[in-house]
Amino acid sequence: MMGAALASGIPSSRRKTARMFFALWPDAAARKRLYHVARQFRAHCGGMPIPADQSHLTLAFLGEVAMERFGALDMLARSVNAQGFTLLLNRCGGWRHQRLVWAAPAEVPAPLGALALTLQQRLVDSGFHVDGRPFLPHVTLLRRADGEPEEDRIDPIYWKAVAFVLVRSQRNHRGAAYEIVGRYALS
Repeated sequence: MMGAALASGIPSSRRKTARMFFALWPDAAARKRLYHVARQFRAHCGGMPIPADQSHLTLAFLGEVAMERFGALDMLARSVNAQGFTLLLNRCGGWRHQRLVWAAPAEVPAPLGALALTLQQRLVDSGFHVDGRPFLPHVTLLRRADGEPEEDRIDPIYWKAVAFVLVRSQRNHRGAAYEIVGRYALS
């Protein structure tokens, strides 16, 4: 699937690089719940809800990647053998300096931490630049928020992680739009 997605999804004649990241992409039920929570927070925090079809949890951010390296990303992702898990998002918060409101797990499932670490290590070993900040799993709910949530808990949102994805990010007038260009099953 990856090769076909890359060939058709990224116009190589126009760009020499693309902004890329690996992520978990929620199922339809989790996307709906995340969007609902974002709209609830908007009343208190202001800001712009993330469109439901753009919700994700970043595993490894790569930044700009040269077109000729996409095949290596595909091979690297296909070599990852990680188990699926259920993610429970039950915390919320905000980062005032970035004007974001987010949802996160109170406890990080061991398979999630292992998947992020494996991806990051393999990316570095393969010569890719990876954002070196500590892994803080979260799903952004609002951008350009004027405040933070009053409480730090949300009603639980369960999401069954059965795959991770390679995503291309394109900037537009609303911020960024995301396109999945590769999908990799978890066991």
